[in-house]
Amino acid sequence: MNEDSKTRYSIKHVSELTGVLGVTLRAWERRYGLLKPERNEQGHRLYTPEDVQRIRTIVAWLNQGVAISKVRPLLDAQAQPEDYSEPLPEMHDILSALDAQDEERAQRLLEQTMKAYPHQTLLDQIVTPLEFELAAMPSPQRDLAMALWRLIVIRCCAPLMRKPLPRNAPECRVLALDWQAESLAWWTALGEYLRGTRVHLMPLPQPDAETLSALCAQDRLPLYMVGHQPLREDVLVFIRQLHKGGRQVIPLGALVFWLASRTESVT
Repeated sequence: MNEDSKTRYSIKHVSELTGVLGVTLRAWERRYGLLKPERNEQGHRLYTPEDVQRIRTIVAWLNQGVAISKVRPLLDAQAQPEDYSEPLPEMHDILSALDAQDEERAQRLLEQTMKAYPHQTLLDQIVTPLEFELAAMPSPQRDLAMALWRLIVIRCCAPLMRKPLPRNAPECRVLALDWQAESLAWWTALGEYLRGTRVHLMPLPQPDAETLSALCAQDRLPLYMVGHQPLREDVLVFIRQLHKGGRQVIPLGALVFWLASRTESVT
């Protein structure tokens, strides 16, 4: 008998192998009928190597921009993943709810979407294009929608980060340098937490270089700096000095472009 025919994996092991959370695997099974794991005598799910490969194929389709609701026919047809350029319908649904200031619907849709998609796929295919759409809205419509988005992101992400991690887990800091950057800061923090990193998340809107220096002097942890609004020149200089001094600094949001443009202007 082939050894693979006897191999079975727990849901925790499958999550480690594929990077797909257990809550998402269960949603794929119950809501979308994409998986049919076996059960042991205790009722625990058991996955075969074929199930693991199927999960990886599902992830490949999702990463190409296919909506989770449209994956099953493609799997049944044994089609090969290809690029779909159309935005996912979940993105438009959430955007519509935010635009209408429908708080309950927006939160419900985001919670459902977070269960249906792996974290990185969610960021690439839904969150990032959604935030671009929000930024393109006229004011004050934009400010209201972004404020609601920030609120529901915190509500949806925070409960997923409550379980304590081991004391010897790696650590990092995530700084939100303006209020518009807080949603991306939370997504970044959640991604690190799901990878087993203890995250110190802090809103630090429009800091001066002295405040930032005092915070950074506390430790040498990797530092995510998330910013969407222009920062003072002395702060940009300090961030570059941190990086040149060997500190692991990961800029995110529009901060990436401001740091790059300053480098070009200096050279």
